[in-house]
Amino acid sequence: PNAVKLETAGCDGRVNAQFWRNVITVCYEYFDWIHQNTPKMTTAGLTPHDAMIGPTVDVFLHEVGHCLLQLLDIPLLGNEEDAADFIATFLILQFSEADARRLVMGASFI
Repeated sequence: PNAVKLETAGCDGRVNAQFWRNVITVCYEYFDWIHQNTPKMTTAGLTPHDAMIGPTVDVFLHEVGHCLLQLLDIPLLGNEEDAADFIATFLILQFSEADARRLVMGASFI
C-alpha cells in the first residue's frame, strides 16, 4: 500500500499536471486553460459544463494511470503517456453510460 496525495497548485505559468513522489498535481494554469477554451454555448451536443468537467476528470485519471504504472511497476510495450491515456479512458468507461459519454466528449473537445 502506498498513500498518494491529490493536489492542485500554481505551476509558475505552466499548463501542466504530473505524478511525482506519490503526489498527483494538477496546475491551476491547467484549469484556467480549460476555462479559456471551453465553448460558451452548447456545441454539437456538448455543454460548456461537459467541456470543463471532461478534461478535469481525464487529467486526474491520466495521472492516476502514471501512478499505477510506476507504483505497481507495470511493464510497458509502448509509450507511457499512451498507457496512462488508455488507463484514464478505461476508468472513465466504468462510469454510467451517460456520464462516460459526456466525460469522453468533454475530454476530446480540448
